[in-house]
Amino acid sequence: MSINPVDLQVMIPKTTEVSKIQAEENFRPQIEHHNATTTMEQHNQQQLKQVYSKDKAHEAKIDAKKDSQNSSKKKKHKQQQEHQEKEQKQKDLLGTEDKGSQIDIRL
Repeated sequence: MSINPVDLQVMIPKTTEVSKIQAEENFRPQIEHHNATTTMEQHNQQQLKQVYSKDKAHEAKIDAKKDSQNSSKKKKHKQQQEHQEKEQKQKDLLGTEDKGSQIDIRL
């Protein structure tokens, strides 16, 4: 298949168009990924700035009594754990509970 000079004159200007189209096709996935990322970032920013409805706002209220009760419960639990750990350490050091309760004297 030979190329005539007339055909060559028509084909040469089209090579730049074809190369441009090919480059666009090669970069299309990258461009789509960039667009999707940008859209997601915009959506996240919008959610950060959005005010939520009043119905859900009452669920998020802070109750000072509950917080103080929870903190006091946590303190009591922590103290109990520390006391139990302290007793366990003493038992471990002594070995048995009866050790040291009787003195044997031999003459």
